[in-house]
Amino acid sequence: MSVPRMNITAVRLTQESAVQFSVYGAGWGYRAYSISPHVICEELGAANTNPRQITLAFELSKPRILKAVQHSEAAPGTDGRTVLAAADFRASH
Repeated sequence: MSVPRMNITAVRLTQESAVQFSVYGAGWGYRAYSISPHVICEELGAANTNPRQITLAFELSKPRILKAVQHSEAAPGTDGRTVLAAADFRASH
């Protein structure tokens, strides 16, 4: 089974510094996600929760994020976004 080509939209930081983004691909659809600043520091290597550090870690980790999205079994929250947890990144290695 081939994996569809997936793309990540531009990142949006919330006031809580959570990262919000969407992933889309032909045959796969469109889904909204978020990652907490704690998970970005712990799993993606941001030095701290400064917006520049969070954005840099996100941009440099897009391949890992796509793997985590593919392996995540989390259901979307009430806002329609699926929250990626640290376990999603560990399972995708």
